[in-house]
Order: sequence, then C-alpha cells, then structure tokens
Amino acid sequence: MKPPLASFLLVFLYLLEAAGAIRKIACLEGFGPLKLLNGGQWKMLHFNWHSGHAPVDCSFDSVSKICRKAFPDVAYGKRDGSIDVHYSKVHRISDRYHRTTKWKNGALEFQEFSCQEYVRASEPVGNNETWSDKFVATKHSVCRSEESWIEMVEEKCGEKPAEHHLGGSCGDTKTFLEIAYICHQPLDDPKNTFLEIMEDIFSEYVQKISALLASELTKVRDEKTSEDDFRSLKRRGEAARRIGLVSALDEEHDLTIFWSDETADIFISRLTSEIAAKHRLLQHGFKRASMLFKMVADLIYNKATDHNYLLKFYGFYSQNHVDELIGAEVKSHFAELETGLKEYWTSEICKKNTPLLLEEYRSAKKCLEFEDLLQMYVRIVGAQKETSEEVEDSSVNDI
Repeated sequence: MKPPLASFLLVFLYLLEAAGAIRKIACLEGFGPLKLLNGGQWKMLHFNWHSGHAPVDCSFDSVSKICRKAFPDVAYGKRDGSIDVHYSKVHRISDRYHRTTKWKNGALEFQEFSCQEYVRASEPVGNNETWSDKFVATKHSVCRSEESWIEMVEEKCGEKPAEHHLGGSCGDTKTFLEIAYICHQPLDDPKNTFLEIMEDIFSEYVQKISALLASELTKVRDEKTSEDDFRSLKRRGEAARRIGLVSALDEEHDLTIFWSDETADIFISRLTSEIAAKHRLLQHGFKRASMLFKMVADLIYNKATDHNYLLKFYGFYSQNHVDELIGAEVKSHFAELETGLKEYWTSEICKKNTPLLLEEYRSAKKCLEFEDLLQMYVRIVGAQKETSEEVEDSSVNDI
C-alpha cells in the first residue's frame, strides 16, 4: 500500500523547515552570538573582540556580520522572534576589549534571525578595450550603498565605471555587499607588473639549475665526477637561488602590505586576489624547483635521499595542497578563478618550469605526481650512466 500524498508533503515541509533552520543565528547585546547547528543545538560563535570590526550589538549591520561569519553565501539577517537559551555558563562581553565569564543557571532571551541568501552580482560584458573587476565586502565590513561602491570603484578605475552590477543585496535597505564593473581606462596595476617580473625571474632560475644539472650529467657520461663536484654543484645551485630578486619568491618574504588594497578591511578585489594567488603558486613553484634540483643532484651522485624530505615533497606539492594554496578567499568569493589558477599551476609551474622535464610530458594535462617525477629523473640519470658504461666497455674491447 502506497503512503498517502499528505505524508510526502509533511516530510517535504519538514525537510524545508529543517534546511531553513540551520541558517539561523541568535543575538543578545553584550553576549556572544549563537549559531544553530544541524542537530538543533546552539553554538557560540567566536570573534576577535579586540577588533574594531567585531559586532557589538544586534543592529542590522552587526547581524549581517554574524550571519556571514556563521554561514557561507548569506548576506544579512531577518528577525524571526525570540528564543530562550538555557545556560550554565555565560560569556558576557563587558566591552570591546574585556571578556568576562559568569556562571548562571537559567535562561536568557536572545533575538533570533534567519540568514538570507547571498545573490551574486551578474557580470557586465566588456570588450578588448575594457577590463573588469569585482569588489566584495569582507566579513568585517557592512552593507554599502550604490553610491559608496561607485566611489571606491572610481579610485581604482580613474572614472565612473562604464557599466556595473550590484550583488549581495541586503534586503530593503538599498545596500549591497559587492559590485562587478567594467572600466575603459588603462589598467595600471603595479602588482601585475611585479608578478610578470617574478615569472621571468623564476624561469631564469629554472634555466640556470637545469643547465647545472645537464652539465653534471655530461660529467657522469664522461666519468669525471667526484665528491668535490657534488659539493660544488650544491653551492652553485644555492648561488642561482639567490641571484637577483629571486628571494622575493621566498615564502618568508613579507608582501602582505603590498598585496593588500588600502581598503582591505572594507572589500577584497578579484584582480588583486587572482594576482596574489598566482604569487603564492610561484612561491611554491620556486620551492618545488629547488627540491627537484636537490633530488636530481642526489641521484647523479648516488646519495641517499632523506625519507622525510621525500614525504615533504610528496605532501607539499600534491594537487590537493595546491588547491589549498589557491586560498579560501578565492573559493568563497571568486570561484570563477579556480579553474584558471589550476591551469596556471600546470602550465607556468609544471610544464614550463620543471627542471629537465622530458618532452613527452610537456603535453600532459596535469602536473606529474611525485612518483612519476622520480621515475623520470631515474631514467634520465640512468641513461647517462648506461652510456658511460657502454663507452667503457668499448674502450676495453679496443684494447
């Protein structure tokens, strides 16, 4: 016997209600805000209360910040009513800088809000004579008027945008959380120029260490290698790393201020986020090339490679780790950049800048994994050693 239609409707309505319920927050001025979990329990949200951007009350802007902290793809909160939250311990925020804990048994009346969907801005269509960007409010920022967004665009574009679309509408307030626009003025961004310089320096570095390794392989073939040669190779590899501005690709080099817009606490730019992500990938590519140089040098001179070193290489340069390097910022706000950034890693780092990469692998659609790279280098070094042995056998036969 089939269950009645009403049963399906009840189940469907229950699922809808449950799905909506998990996008709820609760707020009470002076206390830490709460987030409703899937299981129906309330959990306290943690903010950096020392920050001047932390929510301090249950105003519209504060509730919007709380919603965006609690859930992805929400813009603001709509008041639902009140709930009694039973506590045995209460975290009370006496002011922005001092947080106190008080023990209490009983209930507190919190205001309940449903977090509303974040609707992205549609992309304006430009042409070859224009460039486009998108500004998205950070989780620490507030909903802004159209006029406020256009003023910020003018600072980067040099004039009012040729066309713009707003997104992340904050209800009936006529305020928004993002703007996508196109600009007719020439794009003059020092960050992009810096990235191009770093790409050139990285390529030059890989060419230098590839030439060093090729020279050592020739010595292997001619049987002219020694322990002194091994130490010399390591020194020259280190010298190549330090030539020019290549240290700017080191992860220890602090470019935080350079990559951040002056208004980074208000919004993040898609163009800046893309360039910054590419720079992180270049940094990682530089480390990768340095480790590959060490790996091949060890193979040439029959050195035992440290096992921990191999594990580090395997983990830090796998595709999964590269996905993490792209960054949560890109994944959250500019998902449209992910495919291009993964292609950038494959083309700019793997195909173009892997030392001694064999031609047969340059058409691969993805980076070689660690095992494949190791096998390739074993083949390359082994081929030179076999050539050396053949030459030696030929000399013996001639005698």
